[in-house]
Amino acid sequence: MDNPIQNFGLKKVDFDQLVSNLQNGDENLFETIFVQHFESCRSYLMRECIAQADDAYDVTVETIIRFRQMLLEGKIQYGNLRFYFTKMAKDAYLKKIAQNKKLLTGELVENEADRADESTQAFDDEQVAALDKSWQLLGEDCRNLLRQHIQEGFKLKEIAQTLEQSEANMRKRKERCMTKLKSLFFDNYSF
Repeated sequence: MDNPIQNFGLKKVDFDQLVSNLQNGDENLFETIFVQHFESCRSYLMRECIAQADDAYDVTVETIIRFRQMLLEGKIQYGNLRFYFTKMAKDAYLKKIAQNKKLLTGELVENEADRADESTQAFDDEQVAALDKSWQLLGEDCRNLLRQHIQEGFKLKEIAQTLEQSEANMRKRKERCMTKLKSLFFDNYSF
């Protein structure tokens, strides 16, 4: 039985059409549905997981991208899509928190050292060199922003206030810097 409320307002036939449209390059319906659900998912993460606004925003965007890919691959079937999407976002946020906690407590470093003892390294010398070169090519403004936000743990809101800029502008700058760093890395590392 169709339950449009649980499925972003879609009936089964609409869902099938959405997937077909996506596979044919038409993203209009997909974008409409997920733009409508974006804010409720972000608010849910902030309310239920006590996520900061910028973290909830990032995770929701990442979940939309992942959900879209799973639709294209036929990995998502009709039925309580709204719950599934929100659960994906919550799980992604909790995973991100766990990874950040490991980084902050040094567990990740210890685990990598243990793996190195077993003669399996997480990164080879070529990858480290490519990342180092990419970091140097990134530009001082981006390096400073990413260092403050990721390594030193400052919230984008705090960095924005210090630089007398809007939080939205700072979030966009961070996204551009991360995209640039990834691009530089892929340019400098041959797989």
